[in-house]
Amino acid sequence: MDILARHGFDESVLNQNHIAAPLLYNTVYYTLFRPPWKQKKRNIAHFCILCYTKSHKGDDLLQSLHTRFDGAVFCRDVELSFFDCKANERAKLASVLHYLVDTAGRDYEARGLPRSVLFAHDCAFLVSRLSLRMHRTPVPYDVLTVRTWERGSAGAFVLRDYELLDTSGTLCVSASSAWLIVDPKTRRLHRPSAFTLRQIGTTDYVPDCPPCDKLRAPGELAPLGSCEVRFSDLDGNGHVYSGQYGAIAVDCLPAEYRLRDVRDFSINYIKETLPG
Repeated sequence: MDILARHGFDESVLNQNHIAAPLLYNTVYYTLFRPPWKQKKRNIAHFCILCYTKSHKGDDLLQSLHTRFDGAVFCRDVELSFFDCKANERAKLASVLHYLVDTAGRDYEARGLPRSVLFAHDCAFLVSRLSLRMHRTPVPYDVLTVRTWERGSAGAFVLRDYELLDTSGTLCVSASSAWLIVDPKTRRLHRPSAFTLRQIGTTDYVPDCPPCDKLRAPGELAPLGSCEVRFSDLDGNGHVYSGQYGAIAVDCLPAEYRLRDVRDFSINYIKETLPG
């Protein structure tokens, strides 16, 4: 609210006439931050009201952070933002990957195992394999429920599955992933059987997506492209965030394929990618 006060705007106006304007993101922020000599205060106040009330289909901002448990399943409600989508207003692959992987971390946090606690016990979960199937590609301002649960372990991997559903209950995305437990300092593997901070969940339910297996190249393949890792690609661990590989993959496709909807996608994370 500081920026409103600097322009002499009365915050009490925000309590009047809540207006839903779900397509005004770009206009709102452009207008709000234009130099004062190029914009009348009346317009600034008007757009501030829209900025305050447009989001989350009339619900409070905190609704987008709502989490809960459905039995052993962790659920998180998110709203797909405009910047989560491609130029044709369809969800980016990288955005879907981001919500999947990030919700896994939120699950552990909700169970009392945030990153700080895991690190204190020399443990970190790193995604090693992931596969997904898009049943319906989300679009801007879709409110989605991300559901995730553990499905036991297999060898060195902890298995974790996901589903994304819209408000009508329609299944948008199914996904499966395999995670490694490592020492964050030495990168040595911990077997799932040695993980004692909590019992790893199990279930027989398998999502409708390709199996999360080791990928094998069918003979010699020509590389489609390469990219330089930049500082802005890095996450809090100092390496390329797992969801960003979806953007890298799409960028390497021929232009005529980039706006097409993804049906199935599988990836193996062989080695962490550092800058340079």
